[in-house]
Amino acid sequence: MSHSLPPPPKGIEPAELVALGASFMSARFLGAGVEFGLFEHLADGPLALDELARATGLPPHALRVVANGLVALEVLELRDGSFANSASAQAFLTGRTSVDIRPGLRLFNQIVYPMWTQFENTVRTGEPARLAQASGDFARLFSEGIEAWTSVTANTLPDRYDFARHQRLLDVGGGTGSYLVPILERHPQMRATLFELPPSAEIARKRLASQPTRDRIEIVEGDALFDPLPGGHDLVLLAAVVHLFDPEKIVHLLQRVRQCVANGATLLLVDHWMNSSHTEPQLGAVLAGTYLLFSGRAASYSFDEAQQWLAQTGWRYVSYQHVSGEHSLIVAVAE
Repeated sequence: MSHSLPPPPKGIEPAELVALGASFMSARFLGAGVEFGLFEHLADGPLALDELARATGLPPHALRVVANGLVALEVLELRDGSFANSASAQAFLTGRTSVDIRPGLRLFNQIVYPMWTQFENTVRTGEPARLAQASGDFARLFSEGIEAWTSVTANTLPDRYDFARHQRLLDVGGGTGSYLVPILERHPQMRATLFELPPSAEIARKRLASQPTRDRIEIVEGDALFDPLPGGHDLVLLAAVVHLFDPEKIVHLLQRVRQCVANGATLLLVDHWMNSSHTEPQLGAVLAGTYLLFSGRAASYSFDEAQQWLAQTGWRYVSYQHVSGEHSLIVAVAE
């Protein structure tokens, strides 16, 4: 007796699933283009394959595979037989504009992608992925990568919240200080404190040294979960921080922040806050896998969860609004 399976329904093709399954290959093409400096070499105009091979030092036959793949992905273009940057590559992958996402792609390529090879093990065991990078190199790649991915949000935030009534801002886990600079540039009455782990704090000192606002930023080293937080601030910023921790640590962090400010102080929570089903925004749902890999428990969190945590830790929810891309802002006040 035959036990053959029925055919799939008519009109349904597996092409989308095949493309989804192969999407890591596309990401690796893009990462390779960044690592080899292809986009910088093409920033001044198209180059033939041999010219691009000489500029990069790569074997022409292998470079052709990479370049053709990037053309197929519409990151590069073919113009009269030469390779050229697409408009988006020219804008965001050459360092010729104020928005440069190359450090973010290096973070994905060098740290996040190797971690994802351990994804099934983390889901199965609850154990974080193991990192092979040295701590100093990790801190640099991580800080610069996060700065790149959040640059648009950092520059948009001063348009979404009125900082004019505040005097002192505490940025907890603020990385390179990329959120502080646009705020202080627009509000000369403000001073700020950047509180970061020692490796990241050292990177921030170097990054901020050339900024006109550097004299209004104090950098304090410490672990926000354990070390004393600086007092005397009427505004606290937690940007792209909450998703790094599991819920118990988030509550602990919010309690510690509340204890270091007076009644009436304001808290700004910037993150890709999810809907109640944790499925939108799409990128936030996918990035939850990366956060899980970092800690074994962290994830992308919903607006509803944030409200519950604020109520538990002495904060009164005030408002919620979109900032840019997948990032949104929750505002709360210390009671």
